[in-house]
This record gives sequence, C-alpha cells and structure tokens, in this order.
Amino acid sequence: MLMTVIGVATWTFPRPAQDDSRYRRELVEAVYWVSTASTAIRAIGEIAVSIGELGLRWLIVLGGLGQLTAPCCLS
Repeated sequence: MLMTVIGVATWTFPRPAQDDSRYRRELVEAVYWVSTASTAIRAIGEIAVSIGELGLRWLIVLGGLGQLTAPCCLS
C-alpha cells in the first residue's frame, strides 16, 4: 500500500519549479529507498515470525522504525 501511495503521489502532484530551492531530488530519492528497504525488512520479519522464527521480531521493529522516520526527513 505504501508503494501505491508514493507512486500515485509522484504521478498526481505537479513537479516543482526548476528554481525552487526547497526541492532536493537526492533527498526525495533517499526517502523513497529507505521506505522501500524498510518495507522489505518488515515484510521479511513478519513472514519469519509467522513461520515460528520468534528471534527475528527485531526485524519488524527495525522496518517499522524505518517506515516511520523516512517520510519525516522531508519536513
């Protein structure tokens, strides 16, 4: 769902002007990749815990923290 929201947002919202100093493409890409990696880590943790690997619960926490903090970097 997160990837769908990001994809629709980048397609729907207008591009910033070339002289807009607030827009930094590198920061946007970093947030995208951190969100993507965090989602993958959390999914792996959820799957691992569901098949009985309870020692990997920290992956769920790590992925969730990444999902929570990545969008905050744009503020």
